[in-house]
Parts: sequence; structure tokens; C-alpha cells
Amino acid sequence: RVDCLAPLSNAMYNRPSVCDQVVRLGGVAVVLAATRGEDGDDYLREWALWAVRNLCAGSDAARAEIEGLQPQAAADAHQL
Repeated sequence: RVDCLAPLSNAMYNRPSVCDQVVRLGGVAVVLAATRGEDGDDYLREWALWAVRNLCAGSDAARAEIEGLQPQAAADAHQL
């Protein structure tokens, strides 16, 4: 996943058209999900945070989508 997210994160830097396209394709949720990081994916969380930063800097629609999210209860680790 890092191999996909790293170039996307860099592509969104100072490119509002790329950010808007990520929003149109439903990529906000994918980027946000990667901020959790996972074992075995070195630097996934860091690239995801960079992607969120670039996405929000370049797209009002992305910021609005993130602002519209509602907190949900955390799942118990045993349930996962």
C-alpha cells in the first residue's frame, strides 16, 4: 500500500486538480483509513498523513468531506 500511497501523496502536493480528482473517485476514505498504519507496512502512516495534509491543502471538497465525518465507537481489538 505504501507503494501506491507515496506517489499519490506527492502528486497531490500543490496540485488542486489532482486533489479534486481523488475526492471525486472516493479516495478520501482510503487515505484516512491508511492513517492507522499496519504492521509490515513501514511508513504507511507517515505517507497517509502527508497525503491528508496535501489533500486538505488542495481541495475544499476534501476538507468538507472530512469535516462532515462523525466519530464512531472504536472496535474492540478482539472483534477485529
